Parts: sequence; structure tokens; C-alpha cells
Amino acid sequence: MNKMYFQLMQKQHECMKNEKHFQQLFDNMNEGVAYHQVITDHNNQPVDYIFLSINKSFEQQTGINPSDLLGKKFSEALPDVYHSTVNWVEIFGAVALENKSIRFEEFVESLNKWVDISAFCPEKGYFATIIKDITEHKQNEFILKQKLQELEERVQERSHELYQKNRSLLRSNTELREFSCAISHDLREPVRGIYNLSQLLKENYPENLNHEDIYLLDNLTESSQEINLIIEHVLDKIRKKNLDNEWIF
Repeated sequence: MNKMYFQLMQKQHECMKNEKHFQQLFDNMNEGVAYHQVITDHNNQPVDYIFLSINKSFEQQTGINPSDLLGKKFSEALPDVYHSTVNWVEIFGAVALENKSIRFEEFVESLNKWVDISAFCPEKGYFATIIKDITEHKQNEFILKQKLQELEERVQERSHELYQKNRSLLRSNTELREFSCAISHDLREPVRGIYNLSQLLKENYPENLNHEDIYLLDNLTESSQEINLIIEHVLDKIRKKNLDNEWIF
């Protein structure tokens, strides 16, 4: 009997120790973590959920004080979010009742934040969420795309200008020289700018780039190299037509 009692006490101690470690991990995560229980109607359809546990980082990531949520229904604690265009109850209800795991990004208008949300089901009827504020990342992503679009537009505008110049500059040898210089300098500069900016962003700001950003930058790098080859091909054609002159590019 004493041996059995000792074994039970030992197991209880191990459980308490594991629970303490889990609580420390839960409290010290950088992401906001919350644990919820789904509320269903008589047809077992999710209609709401209750906040059961929230870690310290939740407020930093969402701007919401956990004390305003704990033990409360989602519809009561956050009515603006509850009645938003995103059906949060349906999304998380499916996770809790169908043992799913999901991850997505969403702009929460009432919080004025972009958030990265992961959700999983530890046991049926319950779900946990891991939330990270990615507003700054989204703003940087928008600025990056805007800058790249501006560069592309500049290249297109300059290319159109050079095309128009080409029709008149090809009339004479002198004009052809001017055209070749324009191609060499004016068109190469924005192309080089696109290539250098793409490389700079990948090398210096990798933490701000997701897979879509990297894919976009790789495409821009490849496109700028292809444009440069086209420029070289055009210049080579011009050189062949003007073998009697010595040009420096």
C-alpha cells in the first residue's frame, strides 16, 4: 500500500511539474495565445465561444486586455468583431468540432490590425488560437509592392519614350549614336535599379519577406536580367550597322 501511495504521489508530482512547465511556456510565448470552448445550439452547430485562458502576450498582439475577455462569450466581449464580415464562430467552430487545424491572415477592422492566426483543436469542443500582429509587415509589403510598381512603370514609360525616339533617331548616323547612348544609359539605369533593389531587399530585409514577396523579387531579378540581355542585343545590332565608327558604351 505504501509503495502504491508513493507511486501515485510521484505521478501527481510529475503531472504538476509538467503542468508548471506548460504554464511557463504558455505565459512566455511572444505570440498571443488563447484557449476557448465552443457553444453549440440544439443542432450541435456553433453559435458562440467562451474565452477560457489567455497568455500575457495576447494584449501586446491584439491591443485587447485579457481581463475583458476571460470567462466571457465572444459575442458579448467583442461584439464589433463578432458582427464583422468574417464569420469567426463558423471558422473556429469547425476547428473545434471537426478536429481541424488552420492558419490564415486577416485584417480586423475594429482593431485596425493585420493578424496572422493559427488555430487547432486540442480536444473536441475546444480550440486554441495563436495570434501575431503582422500590421507592420503588411505595411512594409505594401510599400515594397508600391515601389516595385513605380519602378516597372518608369521602365515602361522610358521604354515607350525610347521607342518613339528610335523612329526618328534611326534616320541618321548621328541620331543613331544618340539613340544607342540613350539606350545604354537611360534604360540600363532603371533596370539596374530594379535588380539592385531586389537584391538589397532579399539580403537586408529577409525577416520582412514572405514566400510571395521572395517569389516576386526573384521574378523581378530574372526580368531585369532578361531586359538587360535585350538591351545588349539591340546595342549589338546597332554596332554591326556602324562598323565604320568607334563607339564607347
